[in-house]
Amino acid sequence: MPLIMSITSSGTIFVLLTLLSLAAVVILSTYRLIKYRHIPGPLLCRISHHYVTLFDLLRQRPQTVAKWHRQYGPFVQIAPGQVSISDVTAMRELYSSSARNPKSGYFDNFLYHNARAIFAEKEYLGHREKRGLVSSFFQATSVYKPDIQQPLRDRVLAAMMRIEENIVTSGQGVVDVMPIINHYAWDNTTSLVFGPCHSSQALQGDENDRNLLARLKNSEMWGAVKNNLPIVFSGIKLAVAVYTRSTKYFSAEDDLDKWAMQRLYKTTSDPKSSQDERSIVQLIQHLRHNGRPLSDSYLESEIIDNLYAGQATVTVALTYAVYHLSRNPYWQSMVQRELDGLPRDADGLPNWTLLNKAPILEACIRESYRLNPVASGRAERVLARDSRYGDIFIPQNTIVSASTIALHLDPQVWLNPREFNPRRWLDATPDEILRLERSFIPFGYGARLCLGKAFANLQIKMFVAAIYSKDNTGLEIPGQTMEQWGTQDALPKGLKCRLRFEERK
Repeated sequence: MPLIMSITSSGTIFVLLTLLSLAAVVILSTYRLIKYRHIPGPLLCRISHHYVTLFDLLRQRPQTVAKWHRQYGPFVQIAPGQVSISDVTAMRELYSSSARNPKSGYFDNFLYHNARAIFAEKEYLGHREKRGLVSSFFQATSVYKPDIQQPLRDRVLAAMMRIEENIVTSGQGVVDVMPIINHYAWDNTTSLVFGPCHSSQALQGDENDRNLLARLKNSEMWGAVKNNLPIVFSGIKLAVAVYTRSTKYFSAEDDLDKWAMQRLYKTTSDPKSSQDERSIVQLIQHLRHNGRPLSDSYLESEIIDNLYAGQATVTVALTYAVYHLSRNPYWQSMVQRELDGLPRDADGLPNWTLLNKAPILEACIRESYRLNPVASGRAERVLARDSRYGDIFIPQNTIVSASTIALHLDPQVWLNPREFNPRRWLDATPDEILRLERSFIPFGYGARLCLGKAFANLQIKMFVAAIYSKDNTGLEIPGQTMEQWGTQDALPKGLKCRLRFEERK
């Protein structure tokens, strides 16, 4: 009898705990519904974060959120406690230095060696302090100097040689330019991080570098699974390792870490690196020698973060720039005419100062940035205080992010927004340019604007100038489209860009 009473008592407690748990879930869900009831959005987004996560797993989150903006307006609830915005005023306030909104927990996914690089630093003051250490290094006046620019120009010529070799090999003039662009961006990034003497040699034929880069792109395709379903991801890794009898398929991130640490050791052990080269490693080491309390872990995390971000951003941006020019022969010819009028330096490439001021090239690249942003759009911030935007009130601690796609395709700002039309920039008055630029955020906005913007523009413009000074390009299949995945770096679907080359006459 005591045993029966004990079982009955335990069962009663279990039922009560279950009911209490269900009641807590109902109360919490009701509170969430009431708290954000004035912000429109899909019903399932109001109830659970799993709905938007589904589109993250399908690599369609940014595109889906932009579609919701077209349906519901400039403020959309995308999950309990999460809001997406496409209102320009709200976006500028969200990312302003005066708001001091910290980054969300999403950026914990970008911790390396248990340290936060600038990109992963969540708190405003911590970010400002770290950014202040290196911001001068990334300024245009710094990265456009000969000691950084000339090695990059040499790599442009090396990339052109690779393209010519591939044209001959293909027999039909068709080249997949994306891996070549990726190797070019990687070599440039490693040169900026470690210095030219210790940079990678992917363009020159280093198969280890090329293999690593290809595997990193495949690894990124699984990023949403890794971040949202870590146990499932571990199971997939194990299954693939057992099936293939190799751990190589998912080892790219670990291999990059090992490669970077080996290269760091070589760089810091080489006395010439501290004397003759400007690099991120040299800069941070100099700060440490002058008394800045910067740990080894911080140095390592900054290196790995720059390696990821630098090569990925330029690869996507440059791939889409040549894609759009190949798809739009009129604008390609206009760029070529502009390039033909520029003076050349000794290496045969255009003078950078004049190239950087070329208006048609600038307009074409801006249109490419607008139509195909180079990041996921998850620049999430946690509101530091209650905020009101017109009639919309968003409470403190809400996770808010701006939809780059929605801003870049807003028909109220951009006439025929899905059309590649550099004319919109060329014919605009100064006031109209300001209006367009308010909704144009390819490198972010505000206090956390991408540090590598100037270096990225240098790489992209020099590469485009080199191609179109010599060749015409077209799509392998006329009229084909090259859509983007909703991954962190917004990779092109298929991870390729096949163009048909023809030497200019």
